[in-house]
Amino acid sequence: MNKRKSILVVAYVFPPIAYAGTHRSLRLCRHLSTMGHEVTVLTIDIQKDLYNDFELLKGLPPEVDVVRTRTLDPWRSYQQVKARLAGTLPGKLLGKAISLALHMVHQPDHMNFWVPFAVKKGLELVKTKKTDIVYTSSPPHSEQVIGYILKHKTSVKWIADLRDPLLDNIVSDGWNAYERMIHNIIEKRIARWADAVIFNTVFAKDRFETRYPGRRTHLVHNSYDERDFETLVEDKFSKFTISHLGTLYGFRKTDMLFGAIRLLADRGSISPSSFRLLLVGYADNNIMDDIKHLHLEDYIELQGLLPHKEAISIMMRSHVLLLIKAFGPNSNGQIPGKLYEYLATGNPVLCLAPQDSEAARIVEESGNGLVVEDNVEELAEVLNRAHKEYRSVTVSPGQNGRKSECDQFSSITMARKISQIMDHI
Repeated sequence: MNKRKSILVVAYVFPPIAYAGTHRSLRLCRHLSTMGHEVTVLTIDIQKDLYNDFELLKGLPPEVDVVRTRTLDPWRSYQQVKARLAGTLPGKLLGKAISLALHMVHQPDHMNFWVPFAVKKGLELVKTKKTDIVYTSSPPHSEQVIGYILKHKTSVKWIADLRDPLLDNIVSDGWNAYERMIHNIIEKRIARWADAVIFNTVFAKDRFETRYPGRRTHLVHNSYDERDFETLVEDKFSKFTISHLGTLYGFRKTDMLFGAIRLLADRGSISPSSFRLLLVGYADNNIMDDIKHLHLEDYIELQGLLPHKEAISIMMRSHVLLLIKAFGPNSNGQIPGKLYEYLATGNPVLCLAPQDSEAARIVEESGNGLVVEDNVEELAEVLNRAHKEYRSVTVSPGQNGRKSECDQFSSITMARKISQIMDHI
C-alpha cells in the first residue's frame, strides 16, 4: 500500500442484505480498513421485505462508516400485490400493463430509482470525506450509473467492479432492442470513464477487452472468508448428504440430477434411510413439481434461506457439495460465488456444468471434484460411488485436506489485488 486513501464503496447489496453479492463488498471493506484505508460505504436503508442476516454486520470493523439512504422500488411494491391482481380478468390486464410500464422504467434494473438518492449523498460524502476513490460493484448495474455521475461531477478516481457482465450475461440473449441499448450505453460509459474495470471471470474480461481494446481491465475472482473456517468443527451428517446451497432458477437445471437419483432409487442402490439431497435456499415452484412428479420426496429435502453461518455449517457437514451451473448462451463465464466456499471446506465438489466452463476448470484444477455435463448414467454412477464410499467423521479445515491452492481464492488475496489496483490508478 502506497498511502492511506479515502475510499467510498457504493453497494446497494450490503449487509444486512444476505444476497450472494453482499460478501464481496463486505470482505473488501473489512480488509481495506485493516490495511489502514478510510472506508465509507454508501448503501440503502434496511429493507424489511428483503432477506436480512444481521450477523453479517458483525464482520465489519467499527472504523468502517456505513451511510444509508432511502430508495424507491415500485417493482418490489408491485410484487406484493401481483398475486391479488391475477385473481380477476381486469386485474390480470392491469397487472400486465403495470408490468410492462415498470419494465420500461426500470432499466438497467429495478434498483435504478436509488440513483438520485445515492448521487446526492455521494456528492456530500466525496466532499466531506475528501474521497480519493469511488468503488462501485454490480449488479445491480444502476450502481455503475452512480459511479459515472460521481466521476463526472468530482475529481475522484472511479473503479467499476463488474461481478456480472453488463452485456455478455446469461439473460442478455432475451433482451429487446431497448434493453440492449440501455446496457450498451452504460458499458460504453464505463469503458470511457472508469479508471479501472474489474471482472471476476476470464470470459467477461476477454469479451470486454475485445470491444474496448487498451482499457485498464483486471481479473479478481470472488472469494471465501478465512474466518468462516478457522475454528469451525462439525460432525458429518449421519446420513449421506449431498448439499446444494443457493438459488435454483430456470438457467440452473435439475432434470439430470433428479433423473439420476430416480435411477438409483429404482435400481435399489440408494434408500431414503441412507441418502439425502439437501437443497438450501430459494427454489422456484417447478423444483417442487419435479420432485413430486418423480416421487422423490423421501430423498430430497428443501430448506429455505439461512443465515450465512448456518449455511457454512451445512457445507462442512455435507459429504459432497453440489454446484449446478447455468447452461445456455454466455453461461460458460459465470462462476457461482459459493464455489470458492465449497473449495475451502475441503469436501468433494460435484459440478454439473459444461466441460469447457470456467467453473468446471476450477473444480478440476482443485483436484477435489468431478464435472458431469449432460449424462444421467454417468451422474448416477458418480452419485452411487460417492454414496458407497462415505463415512461419518468429524472434520475441520485443518483435518479435511483443504489445499493451499485455495489460498488464491481467499478474501485477503482478493482485497490485496483490489488494493494494488487502487495504488496504481
